[in-house]
Amino acid sequence: MKTSLLLIGLSKAAWTIKSDTICEADWLGPQPSSQLLSCPGGRIKIYNAVWGRNFDTKDICCGKNKKACWIPKSSESTCSMSATDLISAKCDGEAECMLYGNLNGMLGDPCKKKAKYLTVDYECDYSTNDSTMSICEANIEGRTDSFTCPEGKEVFINSASWGREKDNFCCPNKQEGQCQANSCSLVLKHFFLGISYM
Repeated sequence: MKTSLLLIGLSKAAWTIKSDTICEADWLGPQPSSQLLSCPGGRIKIYNAVWGRNFDTKDICCGKNKKACWIPKSSESTCSMSATDLISAKCDGEAECMLYGNLNGMLGDPCKKKAKYLTVDYECDYSTNDSTMSICEANIEGRTDSFTCPEGKEVFINSASWGREKDNFCCPNKQEGQCQANSCSLVLKHFFLGISYM
């Protein structure tokens, strides 16, 4: 379900570029294999995303097999590729966005037999009070399934729809093939919204 929210009374924070690294697999080290990008009350803006492995990055997403983490400098340009278009299509304009580190099925394998990772640079846009929130039908760990409004503030719903608007949004890892749709949503005109205050 994709719900567009107009949040009244939000403070406007300065934009700050954030960077996250997401491993191809959960056994590759301390970095996670999935990551929730979150801009509460704002919108995500992706600036850059790279999938693969850069030269001399043995401290990033590297397990016990160090050979899988080493690439010669001459191969640096062929061991990574841009994922900006894909990640932007999924996350731009959203209040939160779940990303998985394994993009082989969507972008291909730019560095075979090497431990890869996704790096994402993004900002939170608080220049408008209008915010978009998506609540997934599937139970995806880390995704929000509700929202609250600070006491004394109001939520105005501009529009709401049920179905699917983005192919890979709200899609569990390794099930991307089941999340494709051209036009598969209904506009909700009448619904009840209950808000509980903390």
